[in-house]
Amino acid sequence: MLKVILGQFSPIGKLPLTLPKNSKVIGVDEYGESISRNDVPGYDKDKYMRKGMTCAYVNQAGNEYRSGFGLN
Repeated sequence: MLKVILGQFSPIGKLPLTLPKNSKVIGVDEYGESISRNDVPGYDKDKYMRKGMTCAYVNQAGNEYRSGFGLN
C-alpha cells in the first residue's frame, strides 16, 4: 500500500460485480413482481428492466459501475 501511496506502483483491478443504481432496481413492485429478473447477472440486467430504468450506478463523472469497471 505504501508503494501505491508513494507512486511506485500503479494499482490495477476490475470490479467483479455491478453496483445497483438504487434499491428500487433490485426490488419488487406493488404486485410482488421482481423489477428485474433476479437470475440475470448485473451486467445484463438492463435488457430486462422496464423502459427508462437502468440497473448500473452512474456517478457525476459519467462512470458506469458495471461488472468489469476498473483500473488497468
